[in-house]
Amino acid sequence: MSSLHDRIAQFRKMATDDPDNELGHFRLGQLLMEDNQHAAAVEAFEKTVELSPNSRRSTSTSGNVTANSVRRTRRSKC
Repeated sequence: MSSLHDRIAQFRKMATDDPDNELGHFRLGQLLMEDNQHAAAVEAFEKTVELSPNSRRSTSTSGNVTANSVRRTRRSKC
């Protein structure tokens, strides 16, 4: 199995090469959280929510708190 940083690079490339790939952004967010890169993880989760606001991925696993926080922030700005 590759290192955490290798997997981050892999999913960062996936998200860059296919910016509409919800799974790529979501998995990148999870890996960034694992690596304690919280600000970057929030950005990846925000993109996941933007691409698919009602997706189970947007509201599950480690994205749960972040995705819900993003939704609350967006609602308060409207």
